[in-house]
Amino acid sequence: MLGRLILVVVILLETCRAATLSVLAGDGRDVSEHEAVGGLCVARLVPQGGEIILDPVVMAGDLRLIAVTDQPVPTFWLPCDSLSDQVELRASWSSPIGSHHRLSRTLSVRNLPLRIRVEVAPGLASHHRIYAAGSLHALGRLPDGTWQPRAFALTPLGGGHWFGVVMAGPGDGCMVEFTKGGWGTKGRTAAGRVIKLTQPIVASTGISARVDNFGVRSGAVGTIAEHVSICGPAGDCLAVAFRDQRISRILVGPSPGALSPHRLRKDAGGMFAELSNLRPGETRSYALDPGGQPRLLRVPSSEELMFCVIGDIQGNPEILPAMMAHETPQLVVHPGDLVNAGWNEEDWTRNMAIIQPAASVTPYMVVPGNHEENSPIFGEVFHFPHAEYYYAFAWGPARFLMLDSEAPYEPGTLQRAFAESVLAAWAPAPGPIFVALHAPPYSTGMHGSDYAVRRELCPLFESAGVSVVFSGHDHGYSATWPLRDSALAEGGTVYVVAAGGGARLYTSRPHQPAWCRLRVETHHWLRVHASRDRVEVEARTPDGATFDRFLVRPGQTSETRAD
Repeated sequence: MLGRLILVVVILLETCRAATLSVLAGDGRDVSEHEAVGGLCVARLVPQGGEIILDPVVMAGDLRLIAVTDQPVPTFWLPCDSLSDQVELRASWSSPIGSHHRLSRTLSVRNLPLRIRVEVAPGLASHHRIYAAGSLHALGRLPDGTWQPRAFALTPLGGGHWFGVVMAGPGDGCMVEFTKGGWGTKGRTAAGRVIKLTQPIVASTGISARVDNFGVRSGAVGTIAEHVSICGPAGDCLAVAFRDQRISRILVGPSPGALSPHRLRKDAGGMFAELSNLRPGETRSYALDPGGQPRLLRVPSSEELMFCVIGDIQGNPEILPAMMAHETPQLVVHPGDLVNAGWNEEDWTRNMAIIQPAASVTPYMVVPGNHEENSPIFGEVFHFPHAEYYYAFAWGPARFLMLDSEAPYEPGTLQRAFAESVLAAWAPAPGPIFVALHAPPYSTGMHGSDYAVRRELCPLFESAGVSVVFSGHDHGYSATWPLRDSALAEGGTVYVVAAGGGARLYTSRPHQPAWCRLRVETHHWLRVHASRDRVEVEARTPDGATFDRFLVRPGQTSETRAD
């Protein structure tokens, strides 16, 4: 298997014999003391004889290893890409009776630079990013052998060439995919946007590829149904947008019976009108002319809000209409994957028609998923309070931070700075804070948890007192206990995968971590009631039945129950 070299630290805790330490490859082969290891490694402490390991610490030289919290036994990343030559591996832990244990051995670590070069056909602007993802350590293969790739951007050299270097271990295999929108676009070779390369790494090496028609729009440009979004961070502005050659003007007023012509603007996505200076509890109406049905929009009060969350529709026309038959939300939050192919115009025409019954009467707020493929069509269709695909807004008593998990969010990036500044400004104020992003930091589905999101962003959410984080991607439902630092904590943040909007459901992984309270393989949506001091979340099936319910009190204890 590719990138499967796994280091297992086996520690025997029986007092009648000395502890032992063994090193195993991913295929179970013993690795000798002097054999070089590289690529992805993990250190794992395996209790013996029913012993309980407490407070384990594993060091590689002076580097303290990071725990992989989803594993049933203590497991730690061993970052072979940052180690070299002879490395002393030291493990220490304690037992319930207070005794302390230590063990060490020396490993030989050797890494090889893998140079990646991509040539793209003319037409791609130099400011665009090319991403690579694969089964190398830097990109992520989990200890159970499943692939959790990390996308990283290649540097443009000019003339249609992009270049990057990652470290790999000797004997590893290499599967690398190149996309314009992150690793999730894998498999779209027919559209010419992804190329896959597989080769063993036996020496310092490089791989090159040429990608034609990278990020080229396909399909006929069609009508985009009318939809409403919040276009001001204070929640005092709504945008009504559409693309329809038959519409010549828009009528706006305080009620359906009192409409008058309103300013209509044009941009790359079509036409839009802004309804500004909105106040809590106010109503506004609009109608597209000619022939448009009058629509009534309601701004929530500053005391109470009911909104719905539905993710990963991906062209299924059944679940969202069922949601609207049972609910009358004041906001819809969609954590990514509205479409199957983000560069296909016809996909957007079909899917905007699917969301129109909801999006035409209530703000429909979205973040990009991997299937949006970093397409410019996404930004043309929707109007956001911020110039990027990440943004923030207030609506009723709640505040929402919408993040783009398909774009960089590490320290030093613009998105990270934006998230930090927004949460810092919000944290002292009363009322719930919600976050939506596509990649789930906690998931037991087929894709599993995104450890990069968990490592980089969850500490921000938890320190700011975020009530609930909504994500998608792993088709199905799962919800955590309130968490802080990956551990159960009263008043912590609850993480919910709400990816049941219509895409094909995934099967959950056999192991259910301690942080996972409930997981259900079903299509669904979430109904959320929020006030300044109380948040109630219900998960509902297409027939309107509630199968999970939990209560969060911002800054206080969270209560949960399954129906």
